Amino acid sequence: MLRPATAVAFLLGSLGFASLQGQRKDEIRERFLALDAKRDHAGIVELWKDAPARALPTIDEDLEGFLALVEKGGDSKEIEKMKERALRGAKAADQAFQHPIFSDYTSSYVGWNAEQQKQFRAGQQASGAAMQALQKKDFAAAKKEAQRSIDLARPLGDWWGASSGYGALGAAEEGLGNKEAALDAYQQARVLHHDLNFFDQEIRDETAMARLLLDLGRTVRAGVVLQQATQRAESRKNEKALAAIAELRKRLPESGAGNK
Repeated sequence: MLRPATAVAFLLGSLGFASLQGQRKDEIRERFLALDAKRDHAGIVELWKDAPARALPTIDEDLEGFLALVEKGGDSKEIEKMKERALRGAKAADQAFQHPIFSDYTSSYVGWNAEQQKQFRAGQQASGAAMQALQKKDFAAAKKEAQRSIDLARPLGDWWGASSGYGALGAAEEGLGNKEAALDAYQQARVLHHDLNFFDQEIRDETAMARLLLDLGRTVRAGVVLQQATQRAESRKNEKALAAIAELRKRLPESGAGNK
């Protein structure tokens, strides 16, 4: 049975998933600025390891900051300072997590020309429109805007924007009853959220995937996905996520057989 409200609830975080920004936002940003001022690369690597989910959002403050200055015609020296700091932070994140996505995202952002910066903003607008449509349960409009946001983000190397777009697309497709398409979108979102260290979003994607896999009778894969989501939710102490996962686990056959 289709449960479109469930898809929207997962995407909008009504099950209590932790905020991406988190309570440590100011502390992590202040520590990053202090370490960067000393050019303490090793210290920044350790900072990111201590707060992996905060790495990209902290770096992104400089990226969004310099772009806002560009749009206002601000101080070019300050713009370059913010670009260079973001690149240093991303290099440390690559080392901390052994993944090139942080420098790829950051160098893409820093290198955009004026037209590409406008394309990025258009992608953000499409993502916002998708979220608004989901809140209204206008799944057709949400699908259109979510796909548009993905199409604008991916060529730019905007992996954060693409991850958000895929999450919205999954919820829209599920709301429309397109379970296979919803599963495909959620699994794309899951991979990107994992790469970006957005753990609570990854749990959300995994839970949505498991729900769809169970609906489709693919119980072996559903069981594996739920096991992984459980481990992540336990490490995050996300009790509401664990409760939602426990309900889905009740639908698994005891043998774990029946994968199709």
